[in-house]
Amino acid sequence: MSGFFIYKEQHLSVANRWMYWPLDWAIEVAEKTARNDRERNYTVEFKKRYEETYFPGKDFHVEEEIPSIDERKFWARVFFDTMLAIYNRELGNATNTCWQTTAIGIIYIVARMITQSVRDVEPHWRPEPACRVDEQIYTGGGMNVQL
Repeated sequence: MSGFFIYKEQHLSVANRWMYWPLDWAIEVAEKTARNDRERNYTVEFKKRYEETYFPGKDFHVEEEIPSIDERKFWARVFFDTMLAIYNRELGNATNTCWQTTAIGIIYIVARMITQSVRDVEPHWRPEPACRVDEQIYTGGGMNVQL
């Protein structure tokens, strides 16, 4: 069984484990990196929604799962920071790295989808992750991924 990460016409199909691992890791990173009470509240609410509503095969619609623009700004940063944590072997199985490229690839696409959902409303907004991964994310045009 699989599910989709979806933003408008963009969608990424992944196996179930690749639906919940990135979300689990993002929640873990969010819990460690929330900068204020508002961001801690976003983390608590997202985790609660995830625990109460996730089931195998459930799709992740960016606009439904992350309802406000401010919350999307937070989660865009978190997903980029999650990639860095995986790369630095701070998340997941650090002794076997075969999975890292897949995880980083999926999380990168989701981070870009969330970023685009903000930029569709605020065209000049840019996330500020711990590590600036790709300047094109901030200054380039839209993204259209259909896998």
